[in-house]
Amino acid sequence: MKKVFILTFLVLVATLGFAQERNVQGTVTSAEDGSPIPGVSISVKGTTTGTITDVNGNYLIKVGDNATLVFSFIGLKTQEVPVQGQSQINVSMQSETMGVDEVVVVGYGTQKKSVVTGSIAKVNSSDINKTANLRTEQALQGRTAGVTITSNSGQPGAGLDVKVRGTSSINSGTQPLYVVDGVPVDGGIDYLNPGDIASIEVLKDAASAAIYGSRGANGVVLITTKNGKAGKMTVSYDGYYGIQNPWKKLSVLDATQYAVIMNEASVNGGGQPIFSDPYSYGKGTDWQDEVFNYDAPIQNHQVTISGGNEKSKYLTSISYFNQQGIVAKGHSNYERMTLRFNADHNVSKIFKFGHNFGYSRSKSEGVDENTEWGSPLGRALNMDPITPVVVTDSTAAAALLSNYPNAVTNAKGQPYGISPYVTSEIVNPVAALAILHHKYYTDKFVGNLYAELTILKNIKLRSTFGADIAFWGNDGSSPVHYLNATNYQDYNSMTRETSKALNFNWENTITYHNLWNDTHDFTFLLGNTIYKAEGNTMGGSKQGMPFYDPSMNYFDYAQNEESENLYGYAWHSSLLSYFGRMNYSYKDKYLFTGTVRMDGSSKFGPNNRYAIFPSFSAGWVLSQEDFMAGSSVVNFLKIRASWGQNGNQQIDDYAYTSLIGSGSRYTFGVDQTLTPGASPTKISNPDLKWETVEQTDIGMDIGLLKNKFRFALDYYHKLTRDMLVTAPIPALVGNAAPLTNLGDMLNTGFDGEFSYKAKIGEVSLDTRLTVSYLKNEVQKIGNESGYITGATWGPEGMQITRIEEGKPMNYFYGYKTNGILQNQAEADAYNSTYGQSAVPGDVRFVDVNNDGTISDLDRTMIGDPTPSWTYGLNVGLNYRQWDFNLFLQGVTGNDIYDASHRYDLANANYTTEVLDRWTGEGTSTTHARVTLNDTNRNYRSSDLYVHSGNYVRIKNLQIGYSLPKGATNWLHISRLRIYGSAQNLYTITGYKGFDPEINGGIDRGIYPQPRTYMMGVNLTF
Repeated sequence: MKKVFILTFLVLVATLGFAQERNVQGTVTSAEDGSPIPGVSISVKGTTTGTITDVNGNYLIKVGDNATLVFSFIGLKTQEVPVQGQSQINVSMQSETMGVDEVVVVGYGTQKKSVVTGSIAKVNSSDINKTANLRTEQALQGRTAGVTITSNSGQPGAGLDVKVRGTSSINSGTQPLYVVDGVPVDGGIDYLNPGDIASIEVLKDAASAAIYGSRGANGVVLITTKNGKAGKMTVSYDGYYGIQNPWKKLSVLDATQYAVIMNEASVNGGGQPIFSDPYSYGKGTDWQDEVFNYDAPIQNHQVTISGGNEKSKYLTSISYFNQQGIVAKGHSNYERMTLRFNADHNVSKIFKFGHNFGYSRSKSEGVDENTEWGSPLGRALNMDPITPVVVTDSTAAAALLSNYPNAVTNAKGQPYGISPYVTSEIVNPVAALAILHHKYYTDKFVGNLYAELTILKNIKLRSTFGADIAFWGNDGSSPVHYLNATNYQDYNSMTRETSKALNFNWENTITYHNLWNDTHDFTFLLGNTIYKAEGNTMGGSKQGMPFYDPSMNYFDYAQNEESENLYGYAWHSSLLSYFGRMNYSYKDKYLFTGTVRMDGSSKFGPNNRYAIFPSFSAGWVLSQEDFMAGSSVVNFLKIRASWGQNGNQQIDDYAYTSLIGSGSRYTFGVDQTLTPGASPTKISNPDLKWETVEQTDIGMDIGLLKNKFRFALDYYHKLTRDMLVTAPIPALVGNAAPLTNLGDMLNTGFDGEFSYKAKIGEVSLDTRLTVSYLKNEVQKIGNESGYITGATWGPEGMQITRIEEGKPMNYFYGYKTNGILQNQAEADAYNSTYGQSAVPGDVRFVDVNNDGTISDLDRTMIGDPTPSWTYGLNVGLNYRQWDFNLFLQGVTGNDIYDASHRYDLANANYTTEVLDRWTGEGTSTTHARVTLNDTNRNYRSSDLYVHSGNYVRIKNLQIGYSLPKGATNWLHISRLRIYGSAQNLYTITGYKGFDPEINGGIDRGIYPQPRTYMMGVNLTF
């Protein structure tokens, strides 16, 4: 009570010191997006009087008329505003133009950006909010140099391929380690709601990631979710609704064109015309229109409640997301619901604890994609346009059902059309979708509990227990059906699979920090981690459901006991780690960091179960030196260098040992009876060890002209040693070959981030350009041939990619071509020289090895799927209540193998490029003749399938308007922003397929990214 009296007395004395006082109030908002900023410190200059903004950014303070208010917040530019008799002062705060005092998250801690010696990229929540991201990883695309994000497809719920500074392995995982609120997460981060993210840091170099040891070889993505701030409780709603459409259709032959081309192909093959009156078919069926789902809806809704006081802070949120696909209406969709509850509690000055809990439930339906074996779009491109979607004529329908009683019918009982021309997997895509019933679901919980104790002034103990628990599964069914002569089923069938994974992580750290004489800044970190992962999968299939009902997808409902096929497997792994890190800074000028981690993993052989991963990094802030002091041009300059080693343990849990399989059958005795038995499935390798990624990084950070211009440049040399490859063993061994540490791979390149921030009058400008260059080379395979066979295509299993020493990973493999044989003389000369049987109009293949014949030995590198350059450009503008954001992203230097058209199958449809085919001498030098008897194998894998994959795309365009303070006060709300957004608005590319953004570079009928228009609102009470 005595302390309260003294404090009250001092406040009264200070108050009497002002000649005239008044209450000043206002709101502090972000200059980037207009959102309120809680926790801003407002002080009266030259006094100890002050306050902070509440959770809505509002404040109230009593000051004198001649006072000056000082507004400050970590990471934002401090502002001084004279009161001058005003009673309402609203302030818009900008980020520090250089951001050198910005705090970034590093492994097991935080650091000021100005003293970071590694290569770390950061994306803030304000960057995430500028785009309606469907997945958290999308926030990194084009915004983080050195990080390549490629969509696996445009199907709702489809994953993204994330690579940090290239591909580092052939047989181990290549995705980065995701750490969410300190918890390592398996299986991706699609469970996260992007609206819950506070920041994302990407640890790109070995020195930054070395603290994660055997899990840091592919980079580390640290995700921090939002938490509450001191102040009154606030409630916010963020939501949007939009429509999606395909941004492109391919030009394929209509029915008349198809009939003309097929007649020509039949005649060229020595046959008779197929269609007697090809011009009578008109346009026919547009299968793309039948498969695409136009105006597919997408929506997201989130409610967040947060608040707290100096002792406790909390945040809870709930979100719902739903996306319908632009392909296969009713069969391609994704739905996700998330819950989050985060809290921090300061029990005393020396002890605090808290938690971060996140739960997600998702459900989806999906179609086959990017496969030549029956994806809806692949079938739409290759299905003949003469066959109708549905046979509506009653006589024709009756005849079809008489011939094919199991033909698929629509709700009216009308049969879907069955093509008499195309075969194999090319069937009526609408009929195939009508019998598709496959659903997926996932429940996932990721959370942690932590406690932190300050035992001495400079020493902190922290213990964190985290859990990553997931349950997922799928079930499907297929009725009796007939699609064509090779696609039919005489029974009802069902499948079901369920899985669970339980991953636990317990970490303990002790941190010592001390600053001596305002000169020597030391931080020491020691810690250990115990990680355990286990799970199992069970599933099966069965036939004979008496009546087909997708909702009755149970094993006991299916009656055919002999058809029952059950399976199951389990996994288990553990990791024990000890680590330490030292940070030293001399006057924030000379910087050094050293890290070491020892990991012991159950995934590796008993002879190599433990490994040590060290790293070192140093920096020199030249702008702190006397010889650069006072420079009006260079305001910040830091050079840095790092070296380190990381491991890669993304392999199967039992890869080093020989598992026992029970599928073998043996004969005993004279009667040769087959007896069930068990046998080893592969050869063991007790010496199996980590892949080690050794990386050197040299970089610099620059700030120019009052730090309005920022540059961050890095060069890296990233070498994978002891890369896992399959051991070369003779076929007579009989078992599968073991994994061995025989390979090497090299990635080199540079990353660059360039930004400019300025305020011109009432306009705030924020631009950022990211550029990355990458060169990949497989240096060593470890087998006698020096190569590994890659992807194949088509029924012949043509090899189209290869992994080979001295070449980039998974380069395109095939024949080179040199135009079209124009006349009989050219054909005769070609056949005589190379022993072929080509005719005019056939492709001229190149004898690459000059052995006088065209053979498999002439196949060579014909393209590279990996982009040499990736880049992104963000432009943000704010004017009064208006905000504008433009985001472009693109790649160059990569190729795409177009395998979406089945030229190897007779009577498959063509694109309209075939209209430029060779029909006589001089008519075409690029497109061969059409024929149903292709003795020259013009369709074989060659550079004719390879096209440039360069593109630049407007990924997002957003315009928003925030209501002024007077309007929000009248409405009794804190903030209201309304915006319109367009995604994938425009794409510039020379590629003629559906979409140039293809993971792996092989287009087998890719599900394209949708063009989306949406309206959204951000509302805070």
